[in-house]
Amino acid sequence: MKRVREIEIALRDSILVSLSIEYEYYSELLKQGNSVNMKFIRFDEEIIELQLLNVLEADFCDDYSGVCVSHIKALSQNDRITLSLDPYDERVDAIEQKDNFVLTAKQYYINVSQV
Repeated sequence: MKRVREIEIALRDSILVSLSIEYEYYSELLKQGNSVNMKFIRFDEEIIELQLLNVLEADFCDDYSGVCVSHIKALSQNDRITLSLDPYDERVDAIEQKDNFVLTAKQYYINVSQV
């Protein structure tokens, strides 16, 4: 697996402030789409918006008391991106069973802006 440094650098030391999951179903040959939209703030200076499209997996094993992203794994393989916002061991270049807050999607968009 290959590291996606763009995401790791942008999200490290940030706080998740918003999370939404969207699912759209529309006819014309049963087309459907889904996305996970997240917003983070870092050092009260930057707002990071991350959108994952065509989500294949979402595993939220967390107490939701607040997600401070001090460690992160963002990996790509075979046209997929897998993200763990609470990895057990950030140094391992694979998603492990002990990793938490894991999302897998086919595409992502990230936008970083100043507050």
